[in-house]
Amino acid sequence: MAEVVTDVRAQGHTSLRAMARELNRRGIQTRRGGHWHASNVRNIVKRIEGH
Repeated sequence: MAEVVTDVRAQGHTSLRAMARELNRRGIQTRRGGHWHASNVRNIVKRIEGH
């Protein structure tokens, strides 16, 4: 997932909402099979960055 988040950011989607929108547009589901929201993105970014 870290690679996908890095790619999404590199494409210019830097806000949490924009990142969620792009992940949904790409058809990538959350771990539980749902749609992405800003809060989901915030949580995954924190895990990736080690916070």
